[in-house]
Amino acid sequence: MTQGSTLVLSFSSESTAILGAGLSALSLIYVAVRGGPTLSRRLTLEGIMPVSNEGEVEAVSRYEFSENMRSYFVAITSENKAIGTAWKKARFGSFDADETEVTQKTTEFGNQLVREAIEYFALSQLSLHLSEYFQSERRIDDETVIRVQRQDIPQLLLDNRFLELFSKPMNEREAFMEHDDNEHGGRIVWATGEDGQLFDLFELILPKGSKVRRMGKNGLRIDTSRFGLLLQAEFDRSSTNFPSEFEELYLGKRFMEVHPLLVRLRVQVDFKWWSIVTRTGWDYYEWLDSFLEKLESNFSFDHFIESSGWPTAHTTAIAWRNIKSGA
Repeated sequence: MTQGSTLVLSFSSESTAILGAGLSALSLIYVAVRGGPTLSRRLTLEGIMPVSNEGEVEAVSRYEFSENMRSYFVAITSENKAIGTAWKKARFGSFDADETEVTQKTTEFGNQLVREAIEYFALSQLSLHLSEYFQSERRIDDETVIRVQRQDIPQLLLDNRFLELFSKPMNEREAFMEHDDNEHGGRIVWATGEDGQLFDLFELILPKGSKVRRMGKNGLRIDTSRFGLLLQAEFDRSSTNFPSEFEELYLGKRFMEVHPLLVRLRVQVDFKWWSIVTRTGWDYYEWLDSFLEKLESNFSFDHFIESSGWPTAHTTAIAWRNIKSGA
């Protein structure tokens, strides 16, 4: 007969606590290592900015990024004549431009101005989205959020001429002197001047402890306790092509009358490793997914082409043309 034996281990309460803490730490490390590839999310969005032969930024109806870029450039060049003159010298629109007039200095000025406009678009979209998220559907606990305003981001103002100009107080801008007094006692958050000038009250509502900082010349980063959001605008004077017959049928322009410039917005989200082990406290951070979806739908030209029904409309136009011609 074989007699079994039982091994009994005895731990003190202190040892048990240390062992439990050690196992918990090992579990967190394991999850972080295994989940490493999922802790980062990257998007590269491609859009277009149409420019005419005369150097005017054109709008594509219902394509929000394009419509906003048009209004941005009208606003900044009408209020700041020096920027308007320098933009014209950059000669983005015409392939027949006299190369002796387009110097490296004017080219880089134009490229950088486009990047700043892209960045301003992304910031404006984020500002609107955060306001809707926190104010439309839920109460804001002022102890759990911060409001990042113009005076809180001096470095961003220095590096982005659109943000610096459009958010400048009305009483410091001639075009808005008459708008400054609000007879209803509220605050004006957006206004336009007679020549297209823009006033846009800048504000980001973010979870408490968040920070906004510049990352290089063309990037900005928003850090929260759960994740970091990096936005980088890119433009190198590259051009692209409209879909076949898009200029004539949708824009009402002749071929080569408008030139689509290719622009990019790179987005990177880095989640803090400890954020994946807790499900609580996400109420003030759930705006991220919906913001990325909104940004893609408003910026991506491919998304616009599909959502606008252009392929179907183009097919219909071709069929109708063939019917009329008797083909």
